[in-house]
Amino acid sequence: MEVTIELDNPGTIFSNGEKIYGNVLLYCPTTVIVTKITASLIGESELGLTDTLGLLVNWKQQEKHRFVQDSRVIVPSRQKQDGSKRESLTLAFGYHSFEFALTVPESPECCSCPPNSPVLSSKYDIVEKSNRSVPELPPSMSNLIKGADVSYHIDVAVTTRNIFKTTAKKSTNVKIWPIDKQSRSLMNMFPHAFSCAKTVQASIMAPSTPVPTQNNTREAHLISTVPQPAEILISARFLPKFNLTRDRRVAMHLTVEKLNAFSHELHLSSFQMLLVGYTDIKVGTAKNTELSCWTIQSLSNLNMEIIAASEDTHTEHIIDPGLWDDGAKLPEEILPSFSCCNLSRRYELEISMGFQCRGPNGQAGRVLYVQLRTPVRISSGIFPDRQITSSSGDMLVDEMPIMFQDDVSMHERVQNGFRDQDVPAYDVAGHDLADTPLPPTYDEAILVSMDEKLAKERNSNPGGW
Repeated sequence: MEVTIELDNPGTIFSNGEKIYGNVLLYCPTTVIVTKITASLIGESELGLTDTLGLLVNWKQQEKHRFVQDSRVIVPSRQKQDGSKRESLTLAFGYHSFEFALTVPESPECCSCPPNSPVLSSKYDIVEKSNRSVPELPPSMSNLIKGADVSYHIDVAVTTRNIFKTTAKKSTNVKIWPIDKQSRSLMNMFPHAFSCAKTVQASIMAPSTPVPTQNNTREAHLISTVPQPAEILISARFLPKFNLTRDRRVAMHLTVEKLNAFSHELHLSSFQMLLVGYTDIKVGTAKNTELSCWTIQSLSNLNMEIIAASEDTHTEHIIDPGLWDDGAKLPEEILPSFSCCNLSRRYELEISMGFQCRGPNGQAGRVLYVQLRTPVRISSGIFPDRQITSSSGDMLVDEMPIMFQDDVSMHERVQNGFRDQDVPAYDVAGHDLADTPLPPTYDEAILVSMDEKLAKERNSNPGGW
C-alpha cells in the first residue's frame, strides 16, 4: 500500500489560527483492511552547540523542543469512535482519498519547557520584554543559522490489519510563520502614529574663521575664531513596538531639531542605514549568538541643507523619507522576530548620518558622523485577514498587481484552498488582456511538433537521401 499526502495549498506560508487542508491518498494493490488513519501537525526545534568550558574535552550539547502538535483521527470517523465497538474499513483495489484539516495554534506550547520560564535576555532586548507573556510561533528555518533548525511537518499514519497489524507512515513539510498583528496601512500613516521614538543629541563643530592681526598679517593664519557649534537633536520615530515589516520599506519618521542659535548652515553629507540581526541560542550551559547584517541604504556626497542660520531655536525639520524609502526594502530573506524554547531572533536598526556646518563664504567645518541605534521588531507581513487566491502560493490583497487591485471582491469563496475563508477574486474582462494568445489545441500541437521534427531532419541531412 502506498500513502501520499496532498495539500490544498502546498506553496503557502501558513500562520496562527489558520487551517491546513489536504487529503491522504491510499493506493491499495489488493483489498486492505484499515483500522486507523491519523494526521498530525508537528512543530519542533533542534538546537546544538559545542560547550567550550571543559578543561580537556569539548562536548556537543543538543536539545529538541516540540511546541506544536495537533492530531486528528480520520478513520474511524467520530460517530464510530463514540460507539462501544470500533469498526474497521475495508478498501478495495485502487485509489482512495480521505480529507483532513489541521489547525495552526495561536501560540506554542512546549512540554519540554517549564511553565512561565524566562526566555533569553540581553541588554539590547528592550522591545521583546513587553511581549514575553505571550510566546510566539518561531518561523520555519532550516540551514540558515548554525546550530538551530525549526521545522513544521504533517505526519500521517495508516494502520492496517491482515495477519499482523502494520502501520505505514508518511510525512511532508509545511512552512509556518508568526502572524503580523500590526496595521496594514503602513505607507499612509500620519506622524502621530509613530509613537516609539529614539533620540540622540549631537554638537557639530562650526567652520573656523581666520582673524588678521594688526602687528603681523603674515601670522593671520595662526589666529582664528571658532563660532559656537550647532547643537541638534535627532529623533527617529517608529510604529508601536518599534515595528518594521519584512520585504517592505522602513516605516520611520526622522527629524532634526535646532537646539541653539548658530550663525551657519547645517548640511547632511551622508546617510547610511544598516539592519543587524542576532540569533541567540542556548543549549544547557552553552550559549551562542549568530550575527547577520544587511545594508538598507548607503548615500554619500548629499550636500543637503537641513537647517538655515536664520531659523529660530527649537525649529524641527523632517528628513526627506526618500533617502531610505526610494526602492530600499527590508530584505526578503530575514526572519520575523521571535523568542521561544531557548531560541530567539532580535534585530537592531543602525542609522549613521554625516553632518557638516558651512559658513556664508563657503567655509566648511569637519564632518561629524552621528550614530543612532535602536532595537526594532520585524514582523512577517502575514496579516490576520490575508486571502489566498491560488493553490500555488499566498498572494495578499495589497500585493496583487495594480491592474487588479480595484476589482477585488471580498465576498467570493475559493474552490481550492481555505474553505472557511472569504477570498478575493478579480475580473479580467475589463482589462486589456484580449490580445493574449490562446493555447494550441491538441491537433495543432501535433502538427507543429511534426513540422519541427521534419525541419530538423532536413537541416541534419542537407544533401538528401
